[in-house]
Amino acid sequence: MAAPTIKSFSPSSSGKAGSEVNIIGTGFGNTQGSSTVTFGSTTATVIKWSSDEFGVTVPSSLAAGATTVVVTVGGVASNGATFTVS
Repeated sequence: MAAPTIKSFSPSSSGKAGSEVNIIGTGFGNTQGSSTVTFGSTTATVIKWSSDEFGVTVPSSLAAGATTVVVTVGGVASNGATFTVS
């Protein structure tokens, strides 16, 4: 299995804790299953999922500043992508 890849965020690579953001990339799989999305060490709530884009809620417990987002699919972690919490 190829590792999932995060390419970008929509609408932006920054936003407030508790806001919704879409993560765009490849290799996410057609359904979420046991896949997870983490902002640093905090797991995000997934709103919608597809093989190349999904929506999450930025964890409300995050403090302002840069954090690394990682998608793990089938036990395989993606590249880390920087998201800035404002």
